Amino acid sequence: MGIPTVTAIVLNWCDETATAACLRSLLASDYRALRILLVDNGSTDDSYEQLKESFPNIQFLQTGNNLGYTGGNNRGIEMALKDNPDYVLIL
Repeated sequence: MGIPTVTAIVLNWCDETATAACLRSLLASDYRALRILLVDNGSTDDSYEQLKESFPNIQFLQTGNNLGYTGGNNRGIEMALKDNPDYVLIL
């Protein structure tokens, strides 16, 4: 068996600065089997667009509405599980 795959879910709601810092930290990781999924929880500012522009190679999911912390992460988990990761990391 190879190295376990991990999908890290990062939830954003109107906080481009903190979310971008988290994404940069994950991208600096040398863990080869790391996937990143950014879930935008219906941000009402322009953070979603800014993040998509700054991180074009990251997988994005837009919920369309603020589903709360649990709801946004649950949508991310549903999407992440479609790729059959060994682990899901919620940040």
